[in-house]
Parts: sequence; C-alpha cells; structure tokens
Amino acid sequence: MTRWKPIVLVFAAMALSGCGFTQTGDTIRTLVKEGSLQAMSEGLNNALWFQCELAAIGAVKRKFQVSTEMADAYNTICDVPSEARIIKSSD
Repeated sequence: MTRWKPIVLVFAAMALSGCGFTQTGDTIRTLVKEGSLQAMSEGLNNALWFQCELAAIGAVKRKFQVSTEMADAYNTICDVPSEARIIKSSD
C-alpha cells in the first residue's frame, strides 16, 4: 500500500495543477484573490479599530509618544481631534 502513495500523490498534483490552465482555474484564482483581499482589508480595519479604540492609554503613550513623528502618525491614523489627543504632537 505504501508503494502506491507516491504515485497517487504525483498523479493528484498533476491533475490539480492542470486546473490552473483552464477557465475554472482562473475563476477559482479570482475568487480566492477577491476573498483574500476582503479578509486582509477587514483584518486591517479590525487592527486599526483595536489600536485607536481599545488600546490602553498607557500602552499607546509608551508606543507612540517616543517622537513627534510617531505621535503625529498615531493622531493621523486614528483621526484624533486636537482637543482629544492623549499623545502630544507638533500641532
């Protein structure tokens, strides 16, 4: 039985790689690409939401108050109005 495993695996790999050269393969690639892009976009939105809305004030200060550039970046990314800023920047 173990003698047939490599042969079956090679055959399966060849059969599946052939799908890439067909219209079905193109459709599957497009669907995977679109799904991946949507998932990555959602992941970035979730990360920004966590960083801007849920992160502890002390953690934000330790990370972003090390320089004016970092403070400006945090305030810009999180769209923090100047009167509500916990990170001092050049404004």
